[in-house]
Amino acid sequence: MKKGPRPEAKRRVPWAFIAILLAVLIGFIFLRGPYGLISIMKRRQQVRRTEQELGRLGAEVDSLKRVHKLLEDEGSARDYARRCFEAGDSVRSPDSIR
Repeated sequence: MKKGPRPEAKRRVPWAFIAILLAVLIGFIFLRGPYGLISIMKRRQQVRRTEQELGRLGAEVDSLKRVHKLLEDEGSARDYARRCFEAGDSVRSPDSIR
């Protein structure tokens, strides 16, 4: 009399395979999907870079507003031009105006 595999063992193999396949699928979705962990991390990094750029551009805007305000006054513009040409500089940085 030859005994075959138990029926319980036959049922465990497909369920184990399905469980592993499901775990891989869920892992793929959470790590690589459009709302996955990797995608979210990339978006957060992009937000940080954009915030840094906004800060830099904000400082540049403030500097340009200061220069505009100084050059808006005719007397200040003449004084600035006189200082530039007396020093022999044909081009001066707007940050040197104070």
